[in-house]
Amino acid sequence: VLVPTYRDEYDTTGLRILRESLPGYDVIGIDCDDSGQNIISASGAIHCITKAIGVADPLLISHQRLDDTYDTVNPYVVEAYMRHRTGIAGARLYWTTDTAQGFATVAMSAQADNMWVGAIPAQPAGTRIFYYVEGEANSGKVQVRPIVAPAGWWAFRVLGSPTGIEEARGPAIVDVFPNPTSSVLVIACGNAGEGSVSVRLLDALGREVRVLHNGPVHRDGRIFADISALSEGAYVLVLENELGRSSTRVLKR
Repeated sequence: VLVPTYRDEYDTTGLRILRESLPGYDVIGIDCDDSGQNIISASGAIHCITKAIGVADPLLISHQRLDDTYDTVNPYVVEAYMRHRTGIAGARLYWTTDTAQGFATVAMSAQADNMWVGAIPAQPAGTRIFYYVEGEANSGKVQVRPIVAPAGWWAFRVLGSPTGIEEARGPAIVDVFPNPTSSVLVIACGNAGEGSVSVRLLDALGREVRVLHNGPVHRDGRIFADISALSEGAYVLVLENELGRSSTRVLKR
């Protein structure tokens, strides 16, 4: 993964977050603001220069990764769009709850419009599931997604049933990292929906210190916030909307 960099004081944190979020990938920073060699002056940075670089005999696989779920009963359906000039001979879904133990294989079924479907068996609450997909063309070419699989994978969690009715319908804080943190905070949200959510930091007395986010959550379920200007100490992170509320502790160091 090539990432444009401009200022060390910001880029080091950004690169670290990307490396934590993209297991299996090599994340490489490319200096786009080097004095005397500024590639921006050439009418673009990384994307503008590399977007025209193609690949011979491409096998296209497109998949919308699964979100965290509360479902402990029904299988988790995985759909992928696969296409090759010679057609697709077959597709497989690989999944596990422990990457050290290897992946189980599930044959995917062909559907209309180049779609292939497989399912991961339902798992108990508290389980984290890792998975990837593989397609094979009639020509014999094989491709996986994510492209670094099995070293890298997609993952989602089976969340526990909340104790309150509102919490079951409302958003949930799935993870907060790094915690403790000195600057950037990544908040992984579950069940946020498409509406607006509010993310606030409260002090030990319950007073609002800062509003970190107020609006929809990106479809990957993550919110990024910079709290480097705040004083060191313990805070309460609150995620809420009109359907419910979730909170956890954050330590600023």
